[in-house]
Amino acid sequence: MAVGIILNLPLPNALHDRSRHHSATVVPSIDPSRSRFNATLKAACMTTANVFPLTQPVSSPPSHDSLIQTIVGVATFDLNGLPKEYFITQDNQQTHWVQLVFQALGLKSLLLSSLKLEGFQHITIDLKQQSAIVVRGKDNYIAVLMKSRVTFASSAEADQFSQWVRWFESQVLRQHDRFIVA
Repeated sequence: MAVGIILNLPLPNALHDRSRHHSATVVPSIDPSRSRFNATLKAACMTTANVFPLTQPVSSPPSHDSLIQTIVGVATFDLNGLPKEYFITQDNQQTHWVQLVFQALGLKSLLLSSLKLEGFQHITIDLKQQSAIVVRGKDNYIAVLMKSRVTFASSAEADQFSQWVRWFESQVLRQHDRFIVA
């Protein structure tokens, strides 16, 4: 089974017209049974980011409770990309997706250093029927496994979701009875 990963990273100023927001989108193909990356890099205008917890864009964001119900797993990583904590739910007790997040964070680090790119917005890992979304926290990375594949309608929606994930991890995750430490 091949898995798609989308890393949205801003391009260096010298590479793009400042009047438009661009990003470098890395779309590697991963075969989890062999743990191989075959990456291609392409410059793309960031008009959509592939990650909101609804399959279709909406005019108003979902409530906190409805978002929490769409999360079936959470993992935190240190800033070096090493796993720290895993949380499962009754809906999904699998943690194999965490290895893909670990590999994506490694790929992100490699690309940032070798291509002299700065910044990090989010990573989306599209699995067969789910999406894992990784956002940068203050002193960690937070990965959430969504019940179904998800898409953002805009970069503003992606930013709003990233802010929500940071709030959720710091204020709700460890106290919420839906999430069980694995």
